[in-house]
Amino acid sequence: MQRSGCVLQIRTLQKSLQSRIVTSILPSHHTHIPSSPTLISIRQSSTAFSLSKAPNYLKTKKTLEETRQFLKDWVKNCDLEITDKTCEILALIESRDLEKAVSLTNQSSLTRDELRLVLKHMLIKKEYRSSITVYNKYKPIVSDDTELTSILLQCSYNLKNYNAFEELFAYYMQFKSSDLESHYLELGLKVHLRLNPEFAKQLLYQMVYMEYPIGKDLFSEFFRIARRYASFDVIKFGLDLLINNPKIRISEKTYGELLSSYLVDGTDYDLKKFFNFLLERSALNSLEIRMVSFVEGLRRHSIDEVWAKVEKFKRGIDDEETLERFYDKLYLQLKDRLDYPNLMIYLNMLEMDGVQNNNYKSHERICSTFGRLRDNEKFLQTLEIIRDSGVELNGSYIKLFWRTLCETNPDLTPSITKDFHILVKEKLDPKDINRTLQELNYYSSPDGFKLQRISKTNDLLYKRILPLLSKRDEKSDTRVFHIINESIREGKRPPIFLLLEILRGYIQRKSEHTLQFIMLIQNMFKTRSIDFDLLVLKKDLLGKQTKDSRIKRMNRFLYENKESLNYNHYNEIATLLINIGEFQRALEYLNYGRNSVKPVERSEVIKIYVFALKALMYKLDYKGFIALMNLIANDKLTIITDADLASIKGYSNYFIKKGKVQDLSEFDAAYKEIKSKHSAFLLNGREASKRTIKFLRQWLAYSKA
Repeated sequence: MQRSGCVLQIRTLQKSLQSRIVTSILPSHHTHIPSSPTLISIRQSSTAFSLSKAPNYLKTKKTLEETRQFLKDWVKNCDLEITDKTCEILALIESRDLEKAVSLTNQSSLTRDELRLVLKHMLIKKEYRSSITVYNKYKPIVSDDTELTSILLQCSYNLKNYNAFEELFAYYMQFKSSDLESHYLELGLKVHLRLNPEFAKQLLYQMVYMEYPIGKDLFSEFFRIARRYASFDVIKFGLDLLINNPKIRISEKTYGELLSSYLVDGTDYDLKKFFNFLLERSALNSLEIRMVSFVEGLRRHSIDEVWAKVEKFKRGIDDEETLERFYDKLYLQLKDRLDYPNLMIYLNMLEMDGVQNNNYKSHERICSTFGRLRDNEKFLQTLEIIRDSGVELNGSYIKLFWRTLCETNPDLTPSITKDFHILVKEKLDPKDINRTLQELNYYSSPDGFKLQRISKTNDLLYKRILPLLSKRDEKSDTRVFHIINESIREGKRPPIFLLLEILRGYIQRKSEHTLQFIMLIQNMFKTRSIDFDLLVLKKDLLGKQTKDSRIKRMNRFLYENKESLNYNHYNEIATLLINIGEFQRALEYLNYGRNSVKPVERSEVIKIYVFALKALMYKLDYKGFIALMNLIANDKLTIITDADLASIKGYSNYFIKKGKVQDLSEFDAAYKEIKSKHSAFLLNGREASKRTIKFLRQWLAYSKA
C-alpha cells in the first residue's frame, strides 16, 4: 500500500478503522486470517535467517572480530544476499554494541529484507529501545510493510512504549484484513484498553463480527485489563458481546473475576443481567462463582472465625491452580487484618496444601506485613529466610526490601534511599541498575511514595496532573478537572485514591469545581468509600451552617456508617469535631478509634493520641494533657515520627501559653521521655538499615562467587 511521505495522523487512521467496523459485518467483507498466530511471519528470503538458530559458537563470548568473521561465513553458507555493512550491523548487535549498530543502520540505506533481518535480530536479543530508534529513521518503509510493522509492534509492546505502539498499530490496521494476525490485534486491544478504552471496544467488536480467529484467552485478557484501567461500562460492553455471541466461551476463572466487578460496580439491574448470563452458560454454581461469594462473605466475620470457615471451604477444591487462586483472593480480603500470628497461619496453610510460597509474591506479602507492623527485627529475620530459600537477589527484590525498610522507618527514607542507591550502583548487574534507580527515585519522592498503589499506566495520568496539583490555584484546579473528565469520557477509570486526593484539595481551597467533582465520583462508583463520604461531610461542615445543623449532619453520618468506621475514620471525625469546637465529643470518638484498632495497626495508635492531645489542648485540660503525654511516652507499641514529635511540641507550647502554666516540670519531663523514645526508634532504624545493606552486600557477593 502506497502512502505519501508524511505520516498520517493516528486519530485519522482510527476513524478509518471505525468506518471499517461499520461495514465489516457484511458477509462480502468477511475475511479470515490464519488461526495460528505467530510472533513474526517467516518468508523464504533473507528474513528466514536467524542468529538464534546459529550453532553453539555464538553461545559463548567472542571478540567482535571473531563474531564478524563467523557471521560472514554463516551468511555465505546460508546463501543470503546481504551486504557486508548489514553483516557488520548484525555483528555489532550480537556483541551488544548497540550504539554503533544503530548509528550504522541509520547511516545506511538498508533494503526491506536487510531491515527485517536487523529488526528481527534486535527483537530476538531484546534490544527493543534500539529497534524503535531505527524505526524513527525508516518510517516510510515500515509504514507500508506488514512484517516490519509486526516486528516493531512486538518491540514497542515489550518496551511499553505506547506512543510508538499506537502509531504502529494505526498503520497495521490499514493493511488488508487477510494480512492481519490475531496476535497483534490482541496486543492492540491490550494497549488501547490502557490508552483509549472506547477505541478498544470498537476493536473488540470488529474482531468478533469480522470473525477473526479469537484466542481462547482473548475475552479473559480483555476483562482482566479492563477491570484495572477502564470504566465499568467497558466491562458491560464486553459482557453484551458474550451474551449476543453464545458460541464464544470464556473460562470459569473469568466468570469469577466478572462477578467481583459486578459486586463492586453493578446496579441491581446489572447483577440480575449477569446472573441470567451465568444461568444461560450453566455457570451459576461453578466453583469460581462460589469461591468469590465465599471470600466476599468473610468480611462479615472476625479473623478468629475465618480460619475454620476457610478450612471447610477449601476441601472442595481439588485443582492446584484454583487452590492457589483461592489463597490469593483470601489474602487480598484479609491483608489489612493479618498480624504476625495470623500471617503465619495463612503461610502454614499454603505449605500444608502444597501451594508455592517460595516466590516473590509470598515474600512481598510477608515484607508488607512487617512494614505495617514497623518491626525491624522481624524484617531482618525474614531477609535470612528469603536468602536461604535460594531466590536470586535482583532489582525487584532490592526495591521490595528498600520499600519495606522505608515503611518501617518513614523518617529515615532519604538516608535509606541514599544507601540503596550506592548498593545498586556498586553491586547490581548493569541491565538492572537504571531501571531500579529510576523507580527508587520516583517512589521516594514525597508524592510518589504516598501513591505507590497507582498502576503503571495510571501513573501517566498522575504525572500529568501532579504539577497542576502542586500549584493550588483555581486555574490549575480547572485544568485538573478537565483532564479527569476527559479521561473518564475516553472510558478510563482513574484510581479512586487519586480522585480523593484531588477532591481533598478542592475542599481545602473551596474550589468552584468541588460540587461537580463530587457528582463525577458519585456517577462513576456505585459503591463509594467511607473516605469519600467523609470528604463530603467535611465540605458540608465547612459551609455556612449553624452549629446545631452541623451536629445533626455529623450525627446522621455516624448513625449511617457506624458499622464501617475504622480508627482512621474516627481520627478524621475527631478533627472535624475539633474544628467546630466540640472538643469533648472529639475525645469520645478518639476513644472509639483507640478501641477499634486492629493488632496489625497498633503502630498507628500515635495518630489517635496526637489528635486527642489537640482536643485536650483546646479544652485546656491540664490533667488530661499531661496524662496522655505520659501514656505516649510509656506505650511500648507507640512509634513516634518526626511529624508527631513536632505536633506534640507545638501543642505543648500552645497549652503553656494559653493556660498560663507556671510550673513546666511535668511538661518538660513528659516531653523529654517522648523525645528519648523517638531518638531510640531512629537509632534502631539506622542500625536496621546498616544491617540490611551489609546483609544484601554479602548476599550479592555470595551469589556472584
